Parts: sequence; C-alpha cells; structure tokens
Amino acid sequence: MLCSTFILNPLFPQYVMLVILLFVLFGLSHRISSLHALRSPLALVLMVVPVFYFFLLLWTHTSTVPFTDDYNLFETISKLHRADGWQEYTSALFEQVNQHRFAFERIVMLILFYSTGTVHLPTLIILGNLAMVGILFLFYKTLLSEKIHWYFFIPVPYILFNLVYSENAFWGIAAIQNTPLILMAFITVYGLSLMSRGGYVLALISAIVTTFISGSGLLVWVIGVLFLVYQKSYRGLVVWVVLATAIVFFYFTYDYTIIQSESESVLKHPIYNLLLLWGFWGNALYLNVPHPLVSYFHPDMVWCAILGFIFTIILLFWLLRLLIIPRLHWSYYFLLGAIMFIMGTGAMFVLSRPSAGYFMHGGAILSRRYMIFGVVLMALMYLCVLIMLKNMRKGFMATSILTGAGMLLLHFHSYYSTLVDVRKQYAELDLDGYYWREHHTYLTQGYNYGDVPFWNHPTRMKELMSAIEADGVSKVKVPEEIEALLRFAQTKNATRPFPGQFQVRSTMRTSWDNQPDLYLTLEAQPLNKERLQYFVLKNGKQMLLLPAIPVPNNWVTMLSSQNYYSEAYSYGLFRIKLPKGSQSYQVWLVTEHDGAQTYWNTNKRLELK
Repeated sequence: MLCSTFILNPLFPQYVMLVILLFVLFGLSHRISSLHALRSPLALVLMVVPVFYFFLLLWTHTSTVPFTDDYNLFETISKLHRADGWQEYTSALFEQVNQHRFAFERIVMLILFYSTGTVHLPTLIILGNLAMVGILFLFYKTLLSEKIHWYFFIPVPYILFNLVYSENAFWGIAAIQNTPLILMAFITVYGLSLMSRGGYVLALISAIVTTFISGSGLLVWVIGVLFLVYQKSYRGLVVWVVLATAIVFFYFTYDYTIIQSESESVLKHPIYNLLLLWGFWGNALYLNVPHPLVSYFHPDMVWCAILGFIFTIILLFWLLRLLIIPRLHWSYYFLLGAIMFIMGTGAMFVLSRPSAGYFMHGGAILSRRYMIFGVVLMALMYLCVLIMLKNMRKGFMATSILTGAGMLLLHFHSYYSTLVDVRKQYAELDLDGYYWREHHTYLTQGYNYGDVPFWNHPTRMKELMSAIEADGVSKVKVPEEIEALLRFAQTKNATRPFPGQFQVRSTMRTSWDNQPDLYLTLEAQPLNKERLQYFVLKNGKQMLLLPAIPVPNNWVTMLSSQNYYSEAYSYGLFRIKLPKGSQSYQVWLVTEHDGAQTYWNTNKRLELK
C-alpha cells in the first residue's frame, strides 16, 4: 500500500518545504537564544532527512523485474546453483563480463538466494545503496578527526543521497557494483592511512574484495604501493606486491579474454581527452536532460569540465600540504587516497573510451551510473577545502555556506528532473512480463522492437528465462490488471468514448546512435478524476501496451499546489521501438478509479509507416 501510494505521490514538494524550513530554523537557532537548545537536534534531523527520503524512494520505486544486464548476473546465479564440482563452480563465480569479474556481486546474490529462496531485486538494490551510508560514515569520521564542528557536515548527505546518479541507485547490477566498489576502495585507503598493523590487514582484505567488484578495483593495489613506499613500510610493501602480483596474474589468466579496443589512443587527441577527463571528474553537474550530438556545446557539460578543472586545482593544493606541513594526520592520507581512486577511475574511463572531439557536443558519452563517482568526488573536495580553510574563519564560513547552498540546489534539481524517469522505468519494467510472454521482447531492452538481452541471441534468453524461473532465482510475471485487459480484448471492443483530450505528436530526435529518428509522444488528459494507466495500441494482429506517465508540474505550480505530478499524462518512444512496416492501430486508454478499471476508445487511429 505504501509503495503504490508513494509512487503516485512522492511528496517531493513537501520534502522541499520541510528541508527549507529545517534550514531556516537551524539558521535562526544561531540568532535567537530561545532556539539554542534545538540547534543540535535540528542539525541531526537535517542530516537524516535526505538519507531517509532517498531510501524511501528506493524501496517504493524499485521493481522485482530484472533490467538488462541484471539478466547476466541471474544467468551466472543459475549456473552456480546447478554447478557440478568446484571447477565448474569457480568458472561461473569468476566468469568474465567485459573487463570485469563480478565475484562479489555473485556472492551477495547467492547469499540472498540461499537465505530467501529467490533474488529479490529491491532488497539487493537497498543492500547496494547502503554502502553509501558507509561512505558517509567514513567522511563524518574524517571531518571530526580534524576537529571541525559536525554542523559543517550537514551539506554532505545532500550531495551523496540524491538522484544525480539515478541509474546507479535503481539498477540492480549497478547498485551492488559501483557503490560497494567505492566503499571498499575507501576502506582500503583508510586502513593504509592508519599506518598500523590492524589497518594494514584491513587494507589487504578490502583490496582483495575491491578487485572482484569491478575492473577499476585494481587501482587500489597501485595506490597501496604508493602509500607503502611513502610510509617506508618495506616489509608490508613486499607482502602487498606479492599478493597483488598473484591476484593480477589470476585475474588476467584464468579463463580471461583480452578485449581489444578499436578506439584511437588518448595521445592522438590530448586536449579532447583532458577535457573528457575533467568532464568525468565534474559529472555531478551533468543534468538529466537530453544531450544529442550537436555542433555547439551543451552548457551543463561545459560546467562539468570547469568543475573537473577546479577539482584538479584543489588536488594540487592538497598535495602541496605534503611539502609544507611536517606531520599530517591520517585523515589527509585517507582523503588523498580516496581522491586518487575516484580520479583514477575517471582516467581508466577515458583510456577505454577516448574522444576524438569535444565531449561537450553531446552524444552517447556519459551514462548516469557514472555520476556516482562525480558526487562522491564533490563531497571529497568539499571536505578537503574545509580542512585547508579551517584556520581562516571568513573563508571557512563563506565556503561552507556557498558550497552547501550549491549542493542543496543540485540535490533538489536532481529529484525534480529525475523522479518522473524513475517512475517511468518502474512502469516499463512492470510491462516486461507481458511483452516477453506475448511478443518475446522487452519494453525496457534495446532500441528496436524485438530486442532481447545477450545481443538478440536466438535461444539464450529463452533458455535463461526457463532456468531462472525453474531455480526460483526470479520470475517475470504479468500483472493481474493486464490479464484482465487481455481477457476483455479477446472478445470485446472498447466502445466508451474517452472524455478528455488525446493526441500523438511526432518529432525528429537524435537517438543513441547519434542519428535522427522519428519520436512519438502520446499525450492525454482525462476530464474526470480517473488515473490513466495505459495507452493501448490494438489492431487485428497484436496489442501493444504503453505506460501512461503523469507529467510533472513546473516548479511554481508544484510548490503552490503541493503536487509533483500534474493531471496530464504522456509516454514517448522512438518509432523503431514499435513493429516494423506499415501499421494501423486503434488507440484505447485504460484508467483506474477506486480500484476499478475502465477501458476507453479515443476513436482515433495511429498510422505508422
């Protein structure tokens, strides 16, 4: 009940007003003596609220239906469950995916599978995102160790817990990959920064785990070598290098295929790739708006590069402290190692995807799952600046207030621009069971009608679906409300005229292959209180269901009406996502009111060529 209610109304304007009210009261508590006693409770609530709202959205907007690459991990879980002997088991556990070995992710899913009998994706996603709480704790511990008041930590939860990296937050495989990857890498550099035997053992263990979360986890071994050489811990260095060599040897020799890149060397276009590197580092400013390949610069992508350049300057000042401060606290080395890992991940990204032009022209360059590295780097840089300015009161206060205000604006904007996309993905996944059973494809998979995971292999997906359903790993179901619609459509026709407005708009948009293509947008606005659920395209051969997604209000209307969604509905998709050839469809609408569905006929046809 909570899930369905919160999906329909995520209470975003109420959340915005609550946070603003809390900040105002917190500010007044420094001026009004009668409010002094509330200062610390208000600060604590300010830090808890963004974390609570983030996880509430996660729990209510995550589907049990796998999404694209989730099926790859589900396939290996089925292989592990059916493995006959240790050799077959080990092969499945460390099976290569691109350049990665997802042993950590598979172990987490196996634990969930054997403890519950299935792989419940919402639980898996929550577990993955809980790693961000661990990152938040490490940052909090770092700030306190520098004897900076914990009030100045308030902006950090707002930059760490938002929808800038929505794809990473709501996608099963990304949630248990990138977020735990960052946490385990940070635990590694934390252990090394302590310069103690216990810290060294902690670093060794976490480095091994980090390696088998993602390919970029190998960076921690390089960072460890640099740290141990600087610390002159030569005995620890020997053990570290021997273990690193053994792991790297296993990583690249055990059933591993070197993937040859067809891209040009980064050295061929050094300026373009330096800008791309800065853009990756500053990608927290990469807005959730279309970025088609154009001949001009997208403003937000320019700001990503500028922010990445600013981070480079901050890093140089941070490194300068090595020369001017004789004895540095463990927090210095922790922050330095954490920055090295995030920035090193960006460098690996550029090496694997070098650019031959200005990345600010747009196109399919940055995926939203990479934004998690940008927001974590932003939080790291904020902490570094606070520490460097802590003895300069005016600069310290100005930096904390201005940076905090910027982080809060980015936080709000990420939710406003992305909540509707999260709901859209949830609704599309809900239809995947129908599309698989009736059309042998997925609404959420690929760019063309008929696409399936595993590069459209003719049998692999069918065999996988049978295997994971038989093993209990996952089962993609058709919702009962759709079953009712199918029963109705088999023998009857929707004759009731739709009491509202309906239209289809067609425009040309740049698709993911950077080519212009026809884009269709179905729009409807009921006159009554019915909630629109589906657009139905029906002809004598087939029936296609498309989710009706409410259109967000603008900021002024949203705050005045206290409703994030308006009463208008739409759904957009490229023409190639519908069946090829000339097609003529009746357009029905399905609405819901007080639990009852009604089928409407728009008395219009969608003609496709």
